[in-house]
Amino acid sequence: MTTLPAQQHDTDVDVTSIPHLDPPSYLPEVGSSGPFRTVRLPSGHETVHLTRYADVQKAFVSPDLSRALANTAGGPSFYPIVLPSTLLLTLDPPQHGRIKSLVSASFALSALNSKQAFIQDTVNGLLDELATGEVADLGEQFAVPLISRVLCDLLGVPDEAAKVFELHTPRIQKMGLGDAPNPAESVDAMVEYLSDVVGGRSPYRPDGLIAHILDARTRTPDITDEYIVGLLLLIVVAGDQSVVSVFLKGLYTLMSAPSLWHQLVSEPTLAPGFVEEFLGLFPLGYIPSLPRVAVRDVELPGGLVRAGQAVFPDGFAANRDPEVFDRPTVLDPRRGARHLGFGHGIHHCLGSALARMEMVTALQTLAERLPDLRAAGPLEDLAWHSGWLLRRPVELPVRWS
Repeated sequence: MTTLPAQQHDTDVDVTSIPHLDPPSYLPEVGSSGPFRTVRLPSGHETVHLTRYADVQKAFVSPDLSRALANTAGGPSFYPIVLPSTLLLTLDPPQHGRIKSLVSASFALSALNSKQAFIQDTVNGLLDELATGEVADLGEQFAVPLISRVLCDLLGVPDEAAKVFELHTPRIQKMGLGDAPNPAESVDAMVEYLSDVVGGRSPYRPDGLIAHILDARTRTPDITDEYIVGLLLLIVVAGDQSVVSVFLKGLYTLMSAPSLWHQLVSEPTLAPGFVEEFLGLFPLGYIPSLPRVAVRDVELPGGLVRAGQAVFPDGFAANRDPEVFDRPTVLDPRRGARHLGFGHGIHHCLGSALARMEMVTALQTLAERLPDLRAAGPLEDLAWHSGWLLRRPVELPVRWS
C-alpha cells in the first residue's frame, strides 16, 4: 500500500507530545493468533486485535464478521450492558441495509446543503453570546449547544429536546469506565423519549428527519417502531456527543499548539483539512470501533481469522499506520483524507457529511471572528471526561482579548 506523504512545515506538531490527548493503554496483550496479537476485552474475551490499516479496512467491510453476535449476553464487549438489538450499529445485513435505507438519502451531502445556513447562523449566534464576556468555555458555551441545536433542527424536534440529549447521551457514551453513571438508565430514558416521538405522543415537525423516516416506513410496513427508535437512538447518540468530543479535542490541540492555530487563522480555507486530521488522529473515546465475531474463516491481508473468534478492528491504530501515512502522528491539514475515523463499509457513519459541515463551519468562523483566541489557563491541568466512547476535556476555557 502506498504511503501518503505529509508535507513538512514549520508549524508541524506531533500530537503525541500534547498532554492527555491520547488515551492511556487500556487493553492487556495476552498472546497471539497466527500473525495477529490478541488482547483481553473488559468482558474477559480473548480477542484478535487488528491494527494495520489494510486489515482493519477489510474487517470493516467483511460480511463474515458479525456485530450482532458480539452484542449478546456474555458476548465480547467493552460495555457492561447489552445494547438494544435494534440499534443500527448492532445489526448485520440484510436487516442493517433495510433500516439504513430509510435515511441514507437524507444524510447525503446534497440533501444536507440546506442545513448550511442554519449551522452558520447558530455558530454566529453562539459567538455573539461569547463576545459579551472576557473568558468562555468552548465546550458548554459553544460546541455542546451548537451540535445539539443542529441535531434538533435536523430531526425536527423542539429545542427543549436538546436538554434531554445533552443529559443522557454523554452518560451512554461514558459507560464502562471509572465511576460513570449507569448507562442502562440513560438508554431507557432516551428510548422512552424517542418512542413517545415515534408514537405521536411528543411533537415533531412535518419537515424534519423523523417525519421523513415515518413516511418512508409506510412503504416498508414490516419495519417496527422498535427499529425506528433504534435508528433514531444511534443518530442522536452519534450525532450529538461524538461530534462534540472530536471537535473539542481538535480545539484543545489548537490551543495547546498555538502555531497550528496561527496557521489556521492565516489560511482559514485549511479548516476542512484540520477537521480531517481531527477525525483521523483522535478516537471518540478510548475505542474507535466495536468488536465483531467471525461467522466463518476470514482471510485478511495480514492473515487468517478463524470462525468463532472475536475480532477488534482498531481504527485508531490503523489511522496511524506508518505503512500508509508518512509521519502519521503529525497533524498536517494538507495531508488529504484517507482515514477510517468514520468507519468503513456498511457501518460507515451515516452522519459523516453533517459532522464535517458542523465542524468546518465552526472552526473556520472561529478563526475568522476570533483570531486572537488562546487558552485562558494551563491546559495540562484540565479535567477530562472518560468513557469507552467519550473522552474530552470537561471544559476548554479560552480568551481572545
